[in-house]
Amino acid sequence: MIAKLLKDRRNFRKNRKGAAAVAQLALVLLTIILVSFSRNAFFSYAILAMMLAVISVLKADEIAAVIKVVIPVVLFTALVMLPAVFLGNPRSLLTVTMKVFISVGLIAIYNQFVSWNETTRALRAVHVPATFILILDTTVHFLMILGRVADSLSEAVKLRTVSRVRWNKKGTGGVLGTTYLISEKMSRETTEAMQTRCFTGQYPVLKKHRINLYDMIYFLIAGVEIAAFIFTQLMMK
Repeated sequence: MIAKLLKDRRNFRKNRKGAAAVAQLALVLLTIILVSFSRNAFFSYAILAMMLAVISVLKADEIAAVIKVVIPVVLFTALVMLPAVFLGNPRSLLTVTMKVFISVGLIAIYNQFVSWNETTRALRAVHVPATFILILDTTVHFLMILGRVADSLSEAVKLRTVSRVRWNKKGTGGVLGTTYLISEKMSRETTEAMQTRCFTGQYPVLKKHRINLYDMIYFLIAGVEIAAFIFTQLMMK
C-alpha cells in the first residue's frame, strides 16, 4: 500500500482539472467514518454500490491497482473474523469484512486520482501541523526506499549462493543490519540536504484552488451521504 502511495508525478497533468484534493480527501474520510458507525446494512450496501460504480468506470490498469490493494486486506480480515462464524455470529464476518472492503477500496480509488504531493498539500490546506506532515512524508518515502534496498540485498545474497551450505538462510540479520546502517546514513544526508536548501519545516501552499463545479458535486455527495446516514439510523429505532 505504501508503494501505491508513491506515484510518479508525471502520471498527473500539471493543469489537471477537477475537484480539490482536500475536497476528495474530506469526502473519503467522511464516508469511511459514516460506514464505520453505521448500524444499518442498507447504508453500507449503498456506499458499496456507489464505490463499485466508480471502479467500473476506471481504466484497466487502475482497476488492477485497486484490486491488488483491496483483495489481500479483505482476505486477511475475513481470516481474522472467521472464528466468529463458529461462535454463532456469522453476521460479524460479513459486516466487518464489507466495511474493511469499503474503507480500503475508497482509499485505493482516491490514490488513483490524487498524487501524494497533492495529498500533502491538502493536509496543509486544512492546517494540519507541519511537523506531522513532515514525519508522515519522510516516513512514507523512506519505507519505500529502504524496502527496495532490503529487497536488492536479499536478491544479491541469493545470487551469490553457489555452495551447498545454506548460509543465505542465515543472512537475514545481516540484511537487516545493513539496511539499518544505510537508513542511518540516508537520514543524516537528508538532514544535511534540507539544511543546505534552507528548509524550515513548513509546507506553504503556493497555489490556491478555486472552487469549481467538481467541488460543488463533492459537497453535494457529502450532504447526501450525511442525510442518508441519519435517515437509515433513525429507521433502526
